[in-house]
Amino acid sequence: MNGHLGVNRKAIVPLSAGTRLVSHSRNVNAVGCFHWVEDGEIRLSFDPLFPSLRHGSAPDELVETMRQVGFDLGDDIDRGIHDKAAFALAEHLTGVKLTPQSLEGSTYLCGLAPRSR
Repeated sequence: MNGHLGVNRKAIVPLSAGTRLVSHSRNVNAVGCFHWVEDGEIRLSFDPLFPSLRHGSAPDELVETMRQVGFDLGDDIDRGIHDKAAFALAEHLTGVKLTPQSLEGSTYLCGLAPRSR
């Protein structure tokens, strides 16, 4: 419920085994999560509104790319294009470009997964 499974660390870390996983979420209160996970290791984790507060094993590895895609890495809230920048950063990491056409033409499946405790 509420759609946070894709950014839940207990779920995404095991899912990244042997691969790269990138997830991004923002709720109705603008609280967001961006994760870059490589083979069980969280390399980068941050809220796109606060891109200067980065965590993970490589929080500064993508700083230049983050600037290039539009993040303001100052100490204030990024009130600019943080959602667009998060999708651009995900594209950089995955090679998957989201366009209005790809979003409109895609088939979406929905399901429920039990919440682990």
